[in-house]
Amino acid sequence: MTAHTLLGAYAAIGLVAAAFTLLRPLRTDRMGRPASAVLALALWPFLLPFLLNGTGGAAREADRLSLVANRLAEEWNRSGRSGLRAADGRERRVLDGFIDRLRADQVRLAELDSALDGAPESIRARLAELRDETRRELDEGVQLVEELAAQLVLLAFTDLQRPDSARLERTHVEALVARIEALAGAQATQ
Repeated sequence: MTAHTLLGAYAAIGLVAAAFTLLRPLRTDRMGRPASAVLALALWPFLLPFLLNGTGGAAREADRLSLVANRLAEEWNRSGRSGLRAADGRERRVLDGFIDRLRADQVRLAELDSALDGAPESIRARLAELRDETRRELDEGVQLVEELAAQLVLLAFTDLQRPDSARLERTHVEALVARIEALAGAQATQ
């Protein structure tokens, strides 16, 4: 009796999840709504968080960028004793502009996702291509900012321990800032 009740409850919740999926499908390009509904019916305990939070991926990406930007700001402020920051603050303006550009890419990515949901089949492939390109650029930019923040931490510790190796780390930081500046300049001309 208890097993039948549990199985019935599992199936009922699965049917609700499947109906919910038909109304609000999972964000996948590989499956249609019916296939997503069947998947939700069978695997609803695992998929329910994604079904209930359709913007989970975008929210996590926004949180990741905010965390990385805050970490970079903290480490950049600490890097003043390493003789890294220029007096005019040009590098900081470049970094702030680059992070603003990444935030704009996040907004664009969300807009492309929205447009893709209701897009006619004739333009769906091009929108998906633009979304993938924007996601790639955003991921590369966030990884670059993460790498710079980590390199600044490393610089702070090597600067305290061995001044000779600090020069090498400073060179790495300057190279990362130059890469970010080049990317920011290339994006500004597009």
